[in-house]
Amino acid sequence: MDETARDQILAVRDDPHLLGYYTDNELGWWNATLFKMTLEQPARSTQRQRLVQLLRESYKEDWNKLLLDFEPENAGSWAELKRGGALYLRPGARESM
Repeated sequence: MDETARDQILAVRDDPHLLGYYTDNELGWWNATLFKMTLEQPARSTQRQRLVQLLRESYKEDWNKLLLDFEPENAGSWAELKRGGALYLRPGARESM
């Protein structure tokens, strides 16, 4: 197991699109647990930083568009979300995110 993981990780470890390593490839970003776990990581986490970047790109830097789909906690702007906080999917929000 260690050898297999090492071989696979070393091949992609410098990929800037890599969000993290998971033992269960069935978890998608739409899965609330994975999304929540990523946002619970510290601000310095590259996985968290990449998720925030992905959200900024998806919502074209428009915080108000993000608010149509998510309820923020301890974050009232992109800058604050970058430093911490969480997002919770609003009932009836778009499911394409």
